[in-house]
Formats: sequence, C-alpha cells, structure tokens
Amino acid sequence: MTIYFTSNQRGGYSWARSLTLFSVGLLALLFFCLSAPLSHAGSETPPLLASYFKKNETIKGEVGAMIPPEKMKKYITKVRAAAQADEAWFRKFENDAPSGLPLPWHEKLGLTKEDYADYLKLWGEREFQVIHQVTLKLEEAKEGEWMIRVSGAGMPVTLLRFIMKEGHFRSPNGVMKRIEDINAAPESVLGGWKGQEWRYVNTTDFISTRENIALGKLVDEKHCLLVYRFQEETAGRRLADRSMVIRFSPPRK
Repeated sequence: MTIYFTSNQRGGYSWARSLTLFSVGLLALLFFCLSAPLSHAGSETPPLLASYFKKNETIKGEVGAMIPPEKMKKYITKVRAAAQADEAWFRKFENDAPSGLPLPWHEKLGLTKEDYADYLKLWGEREFQVIHQVTLKLEEAKEGEWMIRVSGAGMPVTLLRFIMKEGHFRSPNGVMKRIEDINAAPESVLGGWKGQEWRYVNTTDFISTRENIALGKLVDEKHCLLVYRFQEETAGRRLADRSMVIRFSPPRK
C-alpha cells in the first residue's frame, strides 16, 4: 500500500530522496559523463526532445513530490489498519484498481462514504513540494546520441542516451524501449499530464531489474516533468527502489 492509498503506480510515479546503491563501475562511468565536456557540433534537436529542451541551454529544475494536506493522515491511518487486518484482500483490491489513481471506495477500507468524499477533496488540494534544486542541459554526446545532463540527485539520468534513429533510450543496463504514452488524469499522483515513457525490463533466475524514464507536460503546459525510476529485487526482496520527479519550465518559444 502506498502512503496515500493510491493503486500501484506506473514506473516513475513515486519518489526517493537518496540514490545510494550504485556499483563502483557505474560510479566511474557517472563521473566521466559529468566531467567530460561535449563539443560535438551535432545536428538538430530530435523533435520529441525539443518539446522539453533547447540544445545546450542550461535550465533550472526542482526535484520534489506531491504532498497532500496534513488532515489526510487520519484517513491514511484508517486504511493502513484495514489493510493489515486483511492483507490478502487488500493486495488483490489494490492490484485490481486503476493504476495511479486513488483507490475506489469499499466498506473494507475502514472509511465511511463521507470520509471517502472528504479524502478525495483533500487529495485534490495536494501541492508540489520542492526537495532540492537541480540543473538540466540537453547535449548531443555524439552524432545521433543525446543526453540530458542533470546535476545533484538527478545524476542517474545523465547516464542515459537517447538514440535518435531508434527512438529509444539506452542505459548501462540495456535498451529502454518506448511504451504506451502517458495521459494521466487530474486525480493521478502528479495531476493531469501527458508525455512519453521508456522502460527497460530484465528478469533472470536470480534478479529482476526495471528502469523507467518519462518526459511530459502538465495539462496547463506551465511545467514539464522528467520522471525516473530504478527498481531491483531478488526472491521477492527489494534490493533497490530509487525514483525522482523533476519539474522544470518548458523552452521559450
């Protein structure tokens, strides 16, 4: 169960403040990517990325999370208690619910219909809370390969490469393929927004790895979003779950 009892969210729809579980090899690659200047003259910005960035222009961004009002805690406490009372039922109920939206009302959630109506009202009052500032810059690493250089907590994004010819991202893990576009409802965790998403998935007998990146704009087009998530688990035990949401202004026209 998530803290705001929304249903299980698509890749990139949750947040973490620290990114700590990198291997030595990845750290070395990250250092190289961040320190080496790029002087490639290059080509025109891919149209998809041009919706969010101007080539070689450094912009400010905010890493943060959507935080609901304090008054919601009383309802969260009730739902947590209901979930603990019947974990199997709650797990199935959560999995069957629409992804990324508040769970629908059910008498077993421990809320009256009046409680649930008030919860939805409070959910609509959530606000984006800034955790820290970052900078972003779109660069052409080499001909046909583009990188989004991000400082601070957004550094893992710098490792990714957008391959213009393929329309995919590549990470040190492998190819992140384009999946279904995002068309999130206003009630979703981040509010109403539209964008594109890419995903890497690999499962072996020993470990399961999933990595996502999404780019999009809020429906009012006042802000762009970059959402990143990395998950790894083995034998049902979570080894890593690192994610972030970066909000930034769209390029000037």
